[in-house]
Amino acid sequence: MGKIDKLIRLKQIIKEHSPLAIAYSGGVDSTLLLSVAKEVLGPSELVAVTASAPIFAGDETCFSRKYCTENDIKQLIVEISWETLSKVEGFKENPKDRCYHCKKALVGTLMASTRNQRAVLAGGRNWTFADGTNLDDMEDYRPGFRAITELGVISPLMEAGYTKDDIRMELKARGIEVWDKPAFACLASRIPYGEEITPEKLEAIYGLEKALKAAGFTQLRVRHHGTVARLELLQSEMAHILEPSLREKMLEAGRTAGFTYVSLDLKGYEKGSLNK
Repeated sequence: MGKIDKLIRLKQIIKEHSPLAIAYSGGVDSTLLLSVAKEVLGPSELVAVTASAPIFAGDETCFSRKYCTENDIKQLIVEISWETLSKVEGFKENPKDRCYHCKKALVGTLMASTRNQRAVLAGGRNWTFADGTNLDDMEDYRPGFRAITELGVISPLMEAGYTKDDIRMELKARGIEVWDKPAFACLASRIPYGEEITPEKLEAIYGLEKALKAAGFTQLRVRHHGTVARLELLQSEMAHILEPSLREKMLEAGRTAGFTYVSLDLKGYEKGSLNK
């Protein structure tokens, strides 16, 4: 299916599911879905629903708020505390299917919040809930997809045949600045399965990743191994961190974040490396 055919199909799917609530993270996928939905439905039939939780980087929430404000899109931000997350069965213990339990609880909360606001948002009508899953997501281990399927969430991008490259190309054509934004996954995915998830670990990961991004690194992950932070960087950017002044700066950032040691994974960045 060609680019134009995919866009036509995407618009058709969106039109068939009005009014539409989109789980909006501020990432590449959900930004395209939101942009096309705004074009098809207009502001009155659309709402972006964003979770603000300890497993998500704070700057992602800030970007989502900025994008919705600038594009006249209603946004519902749902605050989810660590106390709430820690009570989700199968989350804190971090089993292999953690993402299933977490996704079901989080998306279920977003859907409930949207239903509670429906009188204000769309004259009392029921909202269809959508997310930004695309075809490429099916190539990785994604227990969370089972959760959204059980909840009745639709994935218009996947249904229309969009890959990650398709999404980036369409965003670039639309002049939307996030077209080349690095992929992001929740902070809990940096902790090996079987090791307990704690707010301290999440804060340490976020703190060091934030420092690395500020230093100019793009696609990266900080994997949490107790006192050791294992850095996954693009191979093209590895040499940069070995420059003496920057190396010392990142070591200090690691210590400030709570790590004793900061190591560099020579294999480089690998999507879903802890799923192997």
